[in-house]
Amino acid sequence: MEVQGKYNKAKIFTDNVDSITIGQIISLCNQKEFKGASIRIMPDCHAGRGCTIGTTMTISDKVVPNLVGVDIGCGMATIPLKKYINNLNYTKLDKIIRDNIPHGFKIHNKSREKLLRNLFNIDINNLRCEVNKNRACMSLGTLGGGNHFIEVDKSEKGQMYLTVHTGSRNLGKQIADYYQDKAIKYCVEKYKKSYDDAKEFLISSLKKDNKEHLINEYLKVFNDRKLNKPHDDLCYLENDLMEDYLHDMSIAQKYAVANRMVIIADILFKYNSLDVNYDHFIRDIKCDVIECIHNYIDMDSKILRKGAISANKDETVIIPVNMRDGIILGKGKGNSEWNYSAPHGAGRILSRGKAKEKISLDEFEESMKEIFTTCVGQSTLDEAPQAYKPIEDILNNIGDTIEIMEVLKPIYNFKSN
Repeated sequence: MEVQGKYNKAKIFTDNVDSITIGQIISLCNQKEFKGASIRIMPDCHAGRGCTIGTTMTISDKVVPNLVGVDIGCGMATIPLKKYINNLNYTKLDKIIRDNIPHGFKIHNKSREKLLRNLFNIDINNLRCEVNKNRACMSLGTLGGGNHFIEVDKSEKGQMYLTVHTGSRNLGKQIADYYQDKAIKYCVEKYKKSYDDAKEFLISSLKKDNKEHLINEYLKVFNDRKLNKPHDDLCYLENDLMEDYLHDMSIAQKYAVANRMVIIADILFKYNSLDVNYDHFIRDIKCDVIECIHNYIDMDSKILRKGAISANKDETVIIPVNMRDGIILGKGKGNSEWNYSAPHGAGRILSRGKAKEKISLDEFEESMKEIFTTCVGQSTLDEAPQAYKPIEDILNNIGDTIEIMEVLKPIYNFKSN
């Protein structure tokens, strides 16, 4: 499907899309600032807060912090377990996660700044915006809530995979909020100056043409015009402000990768009661981890992905579907028509509020009966499989961008409840 706006058009790689989502996409295409951008919307698209989840677009001299969103660097990290766990004890794993991986709004009670700096070469002090740096250092190795999860899946051959879905935690939110506020102020000032300059030009032109008697009449019409500024959700940064945002966003993206890695390391380290150097252990497992980020800007290709993943030629990709149906494991085809991208999941068909209204706890429990989890309840009802598009919607729509290797089936799932 293709939608046309005032200055641009967007391709949507599904027909299963609601009117609110289409409205958001058209609004993006109506922005003069993004004329010429390649806008491609993934099959799992759905309306988000101010912008569409599943958006990919090329960027040049302007960037909208809100398009990346608050969970900068959110994504997936998957590791095959054959080298680390042979016989999985679900109860033991669940206890280790609950005891060692803070979730929801919880964080660690001590800073992990040295770990960030020494193992991941991340210095929070290099951020150009004001954030709570101590909280960021205490949040390394924490899951968060919502759709973030820890899962163990099994392949057809019996290979087990541990997967972590989380992002930059509150650090990303602080950075996003700071720069979107900057973007709104910048656009107001820029468009006000443009407005004032046009008004001054009008007056000087009338004076030059000896039509001073028409100034008040023309100004009345002129002053009735609205300040032609983008909606707050689509306000942008450029020049030095854009550079500052990209700098800090890059740190948040690296932090998110480190966060997933540390969660995996903490789980495996505790599960196996290892008596080895922790730092060395993290370095050892890095080479086994598959990373798949879905809220970010690819600095090399200048492609923004909001709820979408990179799918370059032969790149390994992981696409979670829902708590019941598991994870799609595949390889990218490097399709330029898709902005070298793929969907990051199944995509919601019910908002969190609607899911809690329409899905019963009995339905949720029945759908999860084959999977070990202690997280099925009223508080996680908005994450029930029924809240998401069917797996077939994704499998049937990604053939042009992904070669599907197999669908991994969940055997254990944890979400914050």
